[in-house]
Amino acid sequence: MFGIIAVGGCIVLIIWAIIDKQRKKNKAKE
Repeated sequence: MFGIIAVGGCIVLIIWAIIDKQRKKNKAKE
């Protein structure tokens, strides 16, 4: 059970990092 939570947390962090990069790219364009 703990393994599933750990994997889910890693996926969330990865997605959050991708979203953060996209936001920075959008700001750079403006």
